[in-house]
Amino acid sequence: MAKTRLVLASVIAMLTIFSGSAIESPLSSITKSATEKKDTCMAECDSVKNGWDVEVSGFYFGWGGTSSGGFTSTVKEVGIMNVVGVGYTFCDRNHLSLGVGYQARFYSLKSDFQYMRDDDHVTWIDLWDDGAKSTQSSLTVHTIQFPLMYKMNVNKKFGFFLGAALDWNIYAKFDKSHKVGDTRYSENTKGLKQNKIGVDLMGGISFKRLGIYARYSPCKVFKNDFGPEMKNTWTLGLAIGF
Repeated sequence: MAKTRLVLASVIAMLTIFSGSAIESPLSSITKSATEKKDTCMAECDSVKNGWDVEVSGFYFGWGGTSSGGFTSTVKEVGIMNVVGVGYTFCDRNHLSLGVGYQARFYSLKSDFQYMRDDDHVTWIDLWDDGAKSTQSSLTVHTIQFPLMYKMNVNKKFGFFLGAALDWNIYAKFDKSHKVGDTRYSENTKGLKQNKIGVDLMGGISFKRLGIYARYSPCKVFKNDFGPEMKNTWTLGLAIGF
């Protein structure tokens, strides 16, 4: 009887030691795995350069169109998203930026039409006179923009970006030229009544430092009663340094 009790006590002691040191429940294994993954993620996040920096980025040029009071205008644009800006990088893949940039946008009419302006600074679109040849007429709007952009890098090469830009349209003019016979005539008209404030929406994809973007502005180019109802401008283009 004493031997039986001794054997049982020995077995219980061995099971207790074994279960405490070598056997883990499935729940504890899952918890440990999740904790290890979290620690790995945090270590990777801490290992990259995070925080604020000053940046110059985003040279772009694009082509598109707009509705010009029933007339079709082709649009070209060129600009730099951040002449100077600040950016915040977190966890390697994510980047937010806010900056000040510049853009010039050119609205060109078909060859049959021209921009006109009267003494009251009202701009409209009209036909060229008979006999005019090699006609060109283009409206230019210069803009200071304040873009807020978000970019996520899917990997080291590929990413996507999107955001919005508040536009301060500081200056507008139109240029036109035509020939009568062998003589070319040119005209530059300033003092247009453009809308001072606008908003553009923008998004695209990037590969390394190159990108393809789409940009859309629902805002009118001119103030009410001072020009044709030019709005819903869209462009597609190429970007460098996004």
